[in-house]
Amino acid sequence: MSMIIYFLLLPLIVTFIVLFLRPKAATYLAAFSFIIPFFYILHRLLAGISEEFHIMYFSAPVGEIYMFSDAVSNAFGLAICAVSAMAAFFSLPYMQSRLEEMKLDMDREYRKYAFLYCLFATSMLWLVYSGNLVFVYTFSWRLLLSPHSSLSSYMVMIRGDGPVFYFLYGC
Repeated sequence: MSMIIYFLLLPLIVTFIVLFLRPKAATYLAAFSFIIPFFYILHRLLAGISEEFHIMYFSAPVGEIYMFSDAVSNAFGLAICAVSAMAAFFSLPYMQSRLEEMKLDMDREYRKYAFLYCLFATSMLWLVYSGNLVFVYTFSWRLLLSPHSSLSSYMVMIRGDGPVFYFLYGC
């Protein structure tokens, strides 16, 4: 199996770890989980490595689920990793001030925000490397829509002043 799959799994694993960390540790871990793949993707981009790696095989109607890495997907993956790492790192002071202003529990509410942010950024990264529509829909697009539509909309209706509101609308 290609090494890039392990570097793409790192942000997904960190997504579930940030739920148990304090805000500062969650911020640094989330940022570094995108910085590490950034350098590997940069290496692949500069070396001109292009490959297709298979994840699962199914019968005839579905076919195979694979990821594809070429210059275009590596360029987009590089941009996503850079922006995601910087946004994760610089969102801590902003969210601290907003959560204190709203008189919410910083630890608990920031964990929700960090989880949703990491899930969203990871699904963007996986969307870029998706090789076919089955993989796009089942793994990337559903994860991309999940924080924005089902979970987040439900949380905004229940509690419109929490970090989910700022994750969705950014104001």
